Amino acid sequence: MTQDNKKYYLHYDQVGSLRTVTDTSHNIIKEVSYDTFGTILTDSNPSFSIPFGFAGGLYDTDTKLIRFGYRDYDAYTGKWTAKDPIDFAGGDSNLYGYVLGDPVGFVDPKGLRTAIDDIQDWIDLRDYFETLEEYKNAKTCDDKQHVMKEKCDEGVGNLPAYECYRQSTIIYGKCIESESRCGVVY
Repeated sequence: MTQDNKKYYLHYDQVGSLRTVTDTSHNIIKEVSYDTFGTILTDSNPSFSIPFGFAGGLYDTDTKLIRFGYRDYDAYTGKWTAKDPIDFAGGDSNLYGYVLGDPVGFVDPKGLRTAIDDIQDWIDLRDYFETLEEYKNAKTCDDKQHVMKEKCDEGVGNLPAYECYRQSTIIYGKCIESESRCGVVY
């Protein structure tokens, strides 16, 4: 990205949320953190304006809404501001629901439906890991993450390694989320 004749690099997380902006000397110009549903928690440099926000949507600083193609998303409520224009064909029984309630694992770049390929990859990979004895015997999420990384290194079916790592990061995040609610997962 170029702004005021200076070049900057934009760094995103697994769902496409802008996390960091650096200059050509690798200096951090801006860091943004979000809660699970996309509310901005911290912005180290609010005066350095970037239109891209949570999950790659266009962030409106006045309304605090995020635009995704057909609809606006309200990160504070975790819901769309309008019902799904394709009704139940979007795959969610809640016409105002955002990505089946899983904003860490899935995206909806057009405001119409969750990316089904990602859902199937995630389900297949999760099911695969849950069949492994070393995964079942892992005591903590960090132990499970270690098993997942080893298996991704070895190769999992036809899934490219980068996609295996990305999806296993989502599985790890769900494990951590579960641990924080219920204690250590055994």
